[in-house]
Amino acid sequence: MALEDGFWNAAVPNTSVVPMQMHAGERVRPTVHVGDRVSEGEVIGRGSSDAAPTVHAPIPGRITAIGTTRVASGHESEAVAIELDGEFERLGAARRSVDWRDMEPDQLHAAIAAGGVVTTDRRALPATMLYRNRRGTAAPVLVLDLAETEPYLSADAQIAIAYPREVLEGCMIVARLLTPRVVRALVRVHTRTLKAALGPHLGATGVELRTADRSYPGNDRAQLEAHCLDRDDRTAEAGVVTIAPGTAHAIWEAVVLGKPQIERVVTIGGSAVQRPAHVRVRIGMSIADVLNETGGLHEMPARLVVGGVFTGHTVTNVRYPVTKATAAVLALTKADIVAGAEEPCIACGACARACPVGLDPMLLHRFVVQGDDTDTQRAALNLCLECGLCSHVCPARIPLTARFAAAKHQPKRVGV
Repeated sequence: MALEDGFWNAAVPNTSVVPMQMHAGERVRPTVHVGDRVSEGEVIGRGSSDAAPTVHAPIPGRITAIGTTRVASGHESEAVAIELDGEFERLGAARRSVDWRDMEPDQLHAAIAAGGVVTTDRRALPATMLYRNRRGTAAPVLVLDLAETEPYLSADAQIAIAYPREVLEGCMIVARLLTPRVVRALVRVHTRTLKAALGPHLGATGVELRTADRSYPGNDRAQLEAHCLDRDDRTAEAGVVTIAPGTAHAIWEAVVLGKPQIERVVTIGGSAVQRPAHVRVRIGMSIADVLNETGGLHEMPARLVVGGVFTGHTVTNVRYPVTKATAAVLALTKADIVAGAEEPCIACGACARACPVGLDPMLLHRFVVQGDDTDTQRAALNLCLECGLCSHVCPARIPLTARFAAAKHQPKRVGV
C-alpha cells in the first residue's frame, strides 16, 4: 500500500517518555525532579559540552518518573516521564521570527545549541558539535541530501515539499557557519513534486540543483561526490558536507523561531499498517501510539522495525519511545520480508554481488566471527557503508550488517 503525500500532526500523547541519550555523543543529565511541572519546550536535560545536546519537554505537564528506558537501537538511556497537564504555549501560536542574516556565527551556534538540534540522519550527531568542529576546514561543497533511496524512508522528502523555503534557508544557515564554495541540493531523478517545490526558492538562496539515479544507496559518499563535485572541486582535499532536510528544517526553526527540537516527521509503513502515512509526532511518544495514529494494524506483523528496512532496528516492545533519530516505524508482514531463522552460510556470493563498494561480506563475516582484528580487517570494516544490502539478499538470513556495525564500533584489541 502506497504512503499518502504530505503529513499531519499526531494527537498529543498523554505521557511522553523522553530519553536523554538520543544522539551519538556525551551524556545528558536530567535537570528536573519528580513532581516538577514543566512547560512545552522547557529544558529538562543538559550536558556539559557541544557533544551533549539540550533536551526539552515535548509536552506540558508533571514529571512522574525519572529512570532508564531502552530505545530502538538497543541501548539504555536515562529518561524523564511527563504526564500531560497544562496548556500548550507553542501549539498553534504565532511565533516570533528573527532574521538569521543579521546574526554572527557564534549567535547562530548558540541558537542551534539552545534548540538541542540533533541531525536527523542515521548518525544522530549534535548539530552544534558537528558544524563547530568543521568550521575553518569545510568542504568546498555543502549538499542538501535528498537522494535517499532506501524503501520507506521518505519523511525527509515530505518535509522539503511542505517547507521548501525553510529547508533551503536552514541549509544556508549551515553554509554561513561552514563557508563552503557552493551549496547544492541532490535529488533523485523523476522526483517531480520535490523539484517543483524547491524550484521557486533556488534562485533566492543560490542553491544549485543536481540529480542522482535511483540505485541504492543513492546517497553514499561515492555517489554524492560523483554528482555534486565538479572538476575544480575534486582538486581540493576535502569532499562534501551533507545535511538532511529534517536537520535543515530543525535548524531553521531553532534559529528563526526559537523552537526547540521536540517533534519530528516519521514514516509509518509496512503491509500490516492500516493506513501508511507520514505523521509529525512528539519526541517521547510510544511506538504503540504512533501506530494507533494511522488506524493501528490490520494483522500481526512478522517484524516491527524502527528505521529503514535495510538499516533499521528490529524491536519487540511497542513502548519504546520516538527519539530525534526515529525516521520510520515499519510493521512488516511475512510478504514484506524473508522471514526465518539464521542458517549457515552457503557461500552463494549474493552478498558480494550486492555490495556497492566491492567488499566480500562472506569473508569479512568469517573474520568478525573468528575474532580476527587485523589492520586489513579494520580497513575493510571501515569501508562498509552499513547500507544493509548484504543482509537483505542473504538467503541464509545472516545479520551481516548488524555484526559489521558492532565490530566497527568496538575498540581495536591490542596484543600483549
